[in-house]
Amino acid sequence: MKIEKKPRAGIVITGSDGAIGTSLANKYRGNGFFVVGVDKSHKPISVNDVDIELDLIQLCDDESTQNFFQNRIHEISESYNVNFKVLLNNAALQVVNDSFSLHIEQILDSVKVNAIAPFILARLMYDVLIESEGTILNISSIHTNLTKANFLAYSSSKSMLESITRTLAIEWGEKLNLNCIAPAAVETAMLIDGFAGDVEAVNQLKSFHPSNSIATPEDIASLAYAVSDFALKCKFFNGSVIDISGGISSVLHDPS
Repeated sequence: MKIEKKPRAGIVITGSDGAIGTSLANKYRGNGFFVVGVDKSHKPISVNDVDIELDLIQLCDDESTQNFFQNRIHEISESYNVNFKVLLNNAALQVVNDSFSLHIEQILDSVKVNAIAPFILARLMYDVLIESEGTILNISSIHTNLTKANFLAYSSSKSMLESITRTLAIEWGEKLNLNCIAPAAVETAMLIDGFAGDVEAVNQLKSFHPSNSIATPEDIASLAYAVSDFALKCKFFNGSVIDISGGISSVLHDPS
């Protein structure tokens, strides 16, 4: 008598080849998940079980790309005996530009990558996640509530992502829960490069936070796993935005 193997729990992670994406993949794989990484290009050596090369801007503009993604998910599920439980929208486009130099195309691309693509992916995986009693987790940002000059495209598009999460939590909450985590500064290569290797500037950034530190990609991965794990166990956990900001979201800078 043939004994069928129990399907492995699967997760789709967008922006999988960045520092946070790689940490997410390692965290979920370490906890037994089959990881499908989605990125517009992939590193020669991947930590994911399967990679899907996908441009999220193209996904928003092209129905055939949406069909391609949905078909690949079904193929992977059948070929690898995977039961997809989590969609984790981590990919982000951060454009830093002042309001008069900012091109409209930069705003539109930011909205597509940071908000519309997560919405499309959620719809494309809706039936799969309903069947598996799964969950969706979106990575937002502290910039939705506390931002600074030159971050208009990023902050507004991440605000839209949180709004989409809350609205879908209302529409879909009986069958599928959705939540967000909202990090402040994360010590990635992109952040360090932005300081041009100025260690003192990085240390000053850390000092702005009451924790006197900024998050690591591993910190974000650990919180993401804990949030999605609880969401899989607790249907009532729905429409939440979890702050991970080192306490800086409670700091008042009074110019007077």
